Amino acid sequence: MRSAVLPGLAVASLLAGCGDKPAQPPRPQAPAPAATVAIPPAPASTLAGRYEALSTTAEAFTGPITVEGTAIESRIGLRYEAAPVAEATASDLADGAQNFADLMTTSKAARVEIRKVSREAVPKGAPNGGFCGGGPPTYLALALDGEGPARTLHLAAFQGADRPGAGKAVQLCGVFNYVPPSGG
Repeated sequence: MRSAVLPGLAVASLLAGCGDKPAQPPRPQAPAPAATVAIPPAPASTLAGRYEALSTTAEAFTGPITVEGTAIESRIGLRYEAAPVAEATASDLADGAQNFADLMTTSKAARVEIRKVSREAVPKGAPNGGFCGGGPPTYLALALDGEGPARTLHLAAFQGADRPGAGKAVQLCGVFNYVPPSGG
């Protein structure tokens, strides 16, 4: 019986191959799009502190500010909750055309912390209605430049869905410059 089964299996296996198409080589798959990875920002404590308005724009919009954790609060009562979402260097493009250093008037080596605004509180009668005037900013970029009492906090406010530094055109609302208080 074994002799009858073996030739039958051989014929079945030959017939099974009839009509089959030759095996196709695997198609190359398209490369996966490059993933944009947000760089974890440095601890917020590097920016924490009280700052006096340096620029006339900062004085007109906010006056002195305090940065504490994710909160940025001004003397006139403006308050922003803005958590860090990415980090860049000032030499990186901010808006698809101009780098953070030129936009914020800071050194190209400065570290820029990009924060996503989750809440804006504007008190009634606040001059200019906040960093972006007619509506809340969606992102804030903060860069601390210099050493000790000579350091300057540069803050740029942006509106729109795209994050500054992502290589796309973004809408800049304004740039505000601050310094530590005298003796601070």
